Amino acid sequence: MFCITDVLHEGIRCNPLFERARPGYTFHNDLDLRIASCGYADDLLTFAESWEDEWMMHQWILDFCHVHAFKINVNKCRYFISNWKENDPRWLPSVDGKSKIFPQPPSTPFRYLGLWLSMSLDWCKQIEVLNKYVMDWRWKAYVAKVDAAQLKTSVIDYLLPKMDIGLLHANVTAKMCGSWLCYSHDLRASADEQCSLRESSCILPLS
Repeated sequence: MFCITDVLHEGIRCNPLFERARPGYTFHNDLDLRIASCGYADDLLTFAESWEDEWMMHQWILDFCHVHAFKINVNKCRYFISNWKENDPRWLPSVDGKSKIFPQPPSTPFRYLGLWLSMSLDWCKQIEVLNKYVMDWRWKAYVAKVDAAQLKTSVIDYLLPKMDIGLLHANVTAKMCGSWLCYSHDLRASADEQCSLRESSCILPLS
């Protein structure tokens, strides 16, 4: 068995079109490291430092799709240019040549492997998603009137796994974490109060 993206990576690396161009992106802290593409399952990302290099890599991907009868869903494709400008003419063609993949500005958020990120490293969208997770969890817990023990279990088993990758990468401030803790504290206090009322209602007065 082989992964589709593995074949695409190898094709990009060995394609004679790229012998002189050496497509990919280098990092200022490691000039020997050059990344041209990465992928997971059927998701593929390509990187280039110029429009010409990106165009060549895209042509190779189109050739690959033609040979193997693959299609590219234009509606799901995201194409970003760091020096994007309005009505940018540097679009890319679809496999059948009937549609265009238009470039978007580097501030545009996109979701990849469960994480919302952007070329400009703006984490606003991911933080918005994290905040929504907390608010939704708080509301569901409040409506269900769960007790303190169930709240703890729901945080460990449900809430934190959903937030894990976002907390790992996004620039979440201490102030935001503090506000989440306040919400949780208020909700737990309410749950503790409900437990106390239930317990007291079970105590019969002695005559």
